[in-house]
Formats: sequence, structure tokens, C-alpha cells
Amino acid sequence: MKRSNFRSTAPLIGTCAALAVASAAGVADAGLLINVIAFSKNGSTAAITDPKLVQVAPGDTVIFRVSADVTGTDASLPECLQSLSGSFLTIGGGNIGNLTLTAAGITAPFGANGSSPGAQTDLDGDGDLDIGSNNPPDPAGFFAIRAAQLIGPRSTNSDGTTVFAPPNQPVPI
Repeated sequence: MKRSNFRSTAPLIGTCAALAVASAAGVADAGLLINVIAFSKNGSTAAITDPKLVQVAPGDTVIFRVSADVTGTDASLPECLQSLSGSFLTIGGGNIGNLTLTAAGITAPFGANGSSPGAQTDLDGDGDLDIGSNNPPDPAGFFAIRAAQLIGPRSTNSDGTTVFAPPNQPVPI
């Protein structure tokens, strides 16, 4: 599980995303689940009773963890993640809170060139600062993480060497 440091003074409910991926050898069913959970509130993990719905007061700081679960139906193909981008928005009616993310909150190996903590802006017009952009054709402003090579449970051996046979080995770009 990778950790990202988000600070909020409003409740945030995690979002999920799914997508299908096609491989070069043919079409395979695949999935990507992005999970956002609250990790701590004001420095205490015990303060989190429901990591998907956190009640906060002005001045509270909530640290969130973002993880990705890549799944596939073809065991001969690696399940990998190299990059991810998007936006994070707060919700919660009359509670207004600002989200922040610093580059220090993007953990290895997902801090390669092209990674960005995103821009703070009010994406949903509720008066608080969210992270990201409402302009899909323009990558500027979006939260983005990127590894220098494919990362996944079947993309590397326990010593970190690639399982891809030459000439299909991933290379840092």
C-alpha cells in the first residue's frame, strides 16, 4: 500500500475506478481499483473508526492513504501499474475543508519524472480547495504518480529484477 499525505478539514469519501486494459498479445480482462482511506486524524490512528467517512472539526488534520489493486484474468501476463493521475474532491454538505498534498507525500517508487502533487483549486464550486483539474485534455494541475518502470506483483522478482524476457523488458523513460 502506498501512502500519500492529504490534509483535510472536511469529510472525504474514497473513490473507486475500474477500467479494462488490452494487452499486446490479445484482449484480457483486467481491473484497476483505486482505494482512498483515512489513516490518521490529528496524528492518531485510533481516531479513525470508519476509514471511508471521517467526521472532522475546523483545524483537524487527516492523513489519507491511496492504494491501487491491479487484477487480471490471464496468469501468464504481469499485473502492473506505472502511472496514475486524477483529482481528489471533498464532500460533506456545509463542511468546508482544503486538501493539500506535497511532493513529500508521494512515496517511492512513484516519484519518477512526471509525478505531481497536483494543483489546489475549487473543482466543485463549494468554496474549499480540492486537488486536480476539470480539464481532461490538459494534464497540468492533475495529481499524478509515475514509476520509472512497471511495478506489480508479477512484474518483478523478489530481488527486484524484471520478469519480462528480452526484448520486452521495461526501461526507465
